[in-house]
Amino acid sequence: MKLAAEIKRKADAMNIELTSSEIKAVDPSGLAQATVSGLGAPLRIIVSPELAKKSASEISLAVTQAAIKAHSIAAKEMSEKIAKIYAEGGLPLPPGANPKNL
Repeated sequence: MKLAAEIKRKADAMNIELTSSEIKAVDPSGLAQATVSGLGAPLRIIVSPELAKKSASEISLAVTQAAIKAHSIAAKEMSEKIAKIYAEGGLPLPPGANPKNL
């Protein structure tokens, strides 16, 4: 029970940390930027003036690429933090929580 309480305490602290953190990523052209919370929740999209002059499909692609990249970074960071909590408790990772798979 002590171990479960300690893991819960660490997980709660991690959740607070991730909720308040921001992850930014840009698309390959560098014209769109997406920001997500550490939990992967979308926070904002910034479209450069240069990108804004392009077609809707080009804007959509750039924004989507930036958002996917930001979300992937957030997911990997979250998985690494979960892995650390479990390792400190001497427990195996839950299925799908291995950051090497992301």
